[in-house]
Amino acid sequence: LQISPNPFNSRCRIKILNGNNNSFTLDIRDISGKTVEKLKFSSGVKEYIWDTSKIESGTYLIELDNGESKISRKAIVIK
Repeated sequence: LQISPNPFNSRCRIKILNGNNNSFTLDIRDISGKTVEKLKFSSGVKEYIWDTSKIESGTYLIELDNGESKISRKAIVIK
């Protein structure tokens, strides 16, 4: 799971390095733990452009869950 650029202003690219062929979810939460977005993807998806134009500046946690393991990364939105 790679996020670039990070920190960013209005959008970032979330690159998914999913080693297996399972579908997966991306759960994006703010620093308080509130879910901002929860997305479900098929196994073929390799990246997602996250548009943050409607959310506030802050630190967010992006978690990838492929059913076998979970990986999380911090993303910083600066406006």
